[in-house]
Amino acid sequence: IPIALVRILRKPVYSLTILALLFKLFGVIGGLSFGPKYTENQFNIPTWKANIILGAEKLVTATLGTFLGGYLTSRLKLSRQGCIKMCLVLAAICTSLNSLNFIFGCENPEIIGTDNSSPQSCQCEGVQFMAVCDGVGRTFHSPCHAGCTTMISNIYSNCSEAANGTVAIGICQSNCPYLIPYVAVAVLLTFVGTMGVIPVSLIILRSLDDRDKSIAFGMQSFILSLTEQTVRKYTTKSENNIRLYASPEVDVFIPAPIVFGYLFDSVCKEWSSSCGTKGACALYDIEAMRYTLNSVEVGVGLIVFVIYIFVFHFAKRDDAKKKNFENGHEMNKTIVI
Repeated sequence: IPIALVRILRKPVYSLTILALLFKLFGVIGGLSFGPKYTENQFNIPTWKANIILGAEKLVTATLGTFLGGYLTSRLKLSRQGCIKMCLVLAAICTSLNSLNFIFGCENPEIIGTDNSSPQSCQCEGVQFMAVCDGVGRTFHSPCHAGCTTMISNIYSNCSEAANGTVAIGICQSNCPYLIPYVAVAVLLTFVGTMGVIPVSLIILRSLDDRDKSIAFGMQSFILSLTEQTVRKYTTKSENNIRLYASPEVDVFIPAPIVFGYLFDSVCKEWSSSCGTKGACALYDIEAMRYTLNSVEVGVGLIVFVIYIFVFHFAKRDDAKKKNFENGHEMNKTIVI
């Protein structure tokens, strides 16, 4: 077995394809884990709505994408090099689509009181952030900053700084027009990304000798399992908790939620606290969130693309060697005859 493992790992097409798959999984699982949270905060929509939107689009488009990828591979009778070319094209398209999300996002809401812009700021110094919205679309840092003195069923009244004297809990809805374009890009990303499932499997399969295939697939499962773990309890100091958006039994690419959770924490503007203990993030810098997270996604996509360039180079070299060997073998047979 050790000799077989060495023989397998010395096949650059196999090894690099597995590496590309690992990077691809990093981006995919990070998006699956925190996509609803990103959508919820970026477009100021309820959690349930973000989950329904992204859940529905991934369920349908992932199935169609995998089917179409397999159909095209079979219909076009793609060779190993053909499958690699297809993966290169798909990686380029996915990276380009991810780049669009730098544009499809909203601006940070203007919140009265965050920079001492409210007449009540001095009186409300140290008050915990709890955004409230008045009747004309102005968001205040807290009911205190709106000058409120009475609360009934999450509605604050007698607010000296608010229109009509009342405010409701939550950031005011903006006129951001990019939710539909963002969802359209997400649909295309899932569809195009899953088209590569069958070609990648064929690249791996066609890069191995028959005697090594069972060991290689076992090693592939082992390598992936080293970076996977069943999520039962994954907690951080913020609400960036994978349990919010994944079932308790789902397998995840464990570095991804850690890295993406850290990135979410890094763009937090206001933290909640309880009894002096730092709690969940109450307000994100959504512009920084958009640029930071999409930079990671685009960066991962570029890495995958570059890896497939090397995969194609080595596959082309191996196929040329094999062809030369076969031609030489045929020539020797002719001479002998």
